[in-house]
Amino acid sequence: MKIIASALLLIAFALTCARAEYAPEAVSGIPEEYFKPSDAPGRVEEFFYETWEAFSYGDRLIPLTKRAIVYLPYGYDAAHAYGTVYLIHGMCNDETCLLGSPGDEKAFKNVLDNAIQCGVLEPLIIVCPTYNNLNSAGRDSDDFELGLRLSRLFYNEFFTDLLPAVEGAYSAYVSDVTPNGLKAARENRMLGGFSLGAVTVWRLFEHGALDYFRLFVPMSCGIFLDDAYIHRQARAYDPDSYFILIMNGIYDSALQYDNERVRLMRREDWFSEASADTPGNFAYLTGDEYGHGDMAFMQYAYNALCFFAGTKPAADATK
Repeated sequence: MKIIASALLLIAFALTCARAEYAPEAVSGIPEEYFKPSDAPGRVEEFFYETWEAFSYGDRLIPLTKRAIVYLPYGYDAAHAYGTVYLIHGMCNDETCLLGSPGDEKAFKNVLDNAIQCGVLEPLIIVCPTYNNLNSAGRDSDDFELGLRLSRLFYNEFFTDLLPAVEGAYSAYVSDVTPNGLKAARENRMLGGFSLGAVTVWRLFEHGALDYFRLFVPMSCGIFLDDAYIHRQARAYDPDSYFILIMNGIYDSALQYDNERVRLMRREDWFSEASADTPGNFAYLTGDEYGHGDMAFMQYAYNALCFFAGTKPAADATK
């Protein structure tokens, strides 16, 4: 019976994800009351996993124990399956950027609690990892050039170590954590990141993330990328099998880069721009009050979650 129930839940959540063929109308604000503590709080916990130092990863020379921060919804029950969301921080930050840490939670944890309690979001698991090496050099993303190099290498540990470790430990939509088992659950998985985290999302996209994720949410990506390689990856897949939701703000210093990225996407046959009324496989939303900072990250992440696991359109989530 548990197998049948899990299968029905998988179908139900996959159908929810299918509406990602249409775009939200706009970037919606987070209701002010969502920042207050909820009567049905989820929990934030540390998750440790084993990996290898990034620059010598292929040689397995320097083992590392790394930490991700995980959000579990109120009433989390290992007998049920949950969609999983991976959200990656930007420069000068680490895995605690969005949710904080146990005993020192940040405001976005209250936002999640309230949105789930109010029925705006389905209960889901959120994972905040870091591309930082977390070695004796300290917080590597303080160094922009080093952060860029680490973001380019992060795919090694992300697919081989982090993804199977997380989804083996928590109740995700997987039958097993082999590559094939993880790929089979891609409909129920979202990958997002802000600033240098958005760069990391695109780097993971370049290195096979389309096998593991259906929804990609790069937010405020402030550099030019290997567009030809990204496009080559995209056109190798059924255009209806993935969706890219790009978000930025009109006061964001990264806006020019996303403007150019989207201009190039609009030229290609394998990308089709979606609206609230027209299906496609990517959308570009610009907030009319956002710069480049933590509040923008929260706003975009909230909208992305409403898009991925919302029970009603994001534009209605403030009502």
